Amino acid sequence: YSLRDNDRIHDLLRSMTPAGEKIRIAGWFITHGHDDHVCKVKDYVRYNMADTVIECFYMNIIPTDHRHNHFWGEANKAFSDSFTATVKESGIPVVKLHTGQRFFIRNLEFEVLCTHEDVYPAVFSDYNNSSTVLMLKTEGQKILFPGDASDKSSVILEERYGEYLKCDIVQLSHHG
Repeated sequence: YSLRDNDRIHDLLRSMTPAGEKIRIAGWFITHGHDDHVCKVKDYVRYNMADTVIECFYMNIIPTDHRHNHFWGEANKAFSDSFTATVKESGIPVVKLHTGQRFFIRNLEFEVLCTHEDVYPAVFSDYNNSSTVLMLKTEGQKILFPGDASDKSSVILEERYGEYLKCDIVQLSHHG
């Protein structure tokens, strides 16, 4: 990611927003606390909010005091804590996501398929297993957002949902 990607995100949203109106982000979904997933969100909240309204964050980030945190590295834990603090200080509402939860943002329907809570009590040696997985449904289409769901999360998803996971679009992460 680029050091100025938060500005690029802002500039894109500004170009799509009518002059004189604030940029409006109806919801920002955070899969997990790895820096490559939250770094620019954090920077956006810190540096680009003068003309932006973020209505809500949707997330369920595993706490860094989790019993398996010794696998995750001090830098990752510090960054996740810093992101969580930035969100809290921003005053932007947060919806904590849980498996089975369904919610709407405008005309978009979301279903939470998996969170770190489903992987427990397995060992979280791979932080990516803490990813929250969402299915989006709109206009007859299904779009899957797996975050960086890794081996344990993937097995849970396959066993629990099977054919239901078939979708029109999958937002692949860098872990593929």
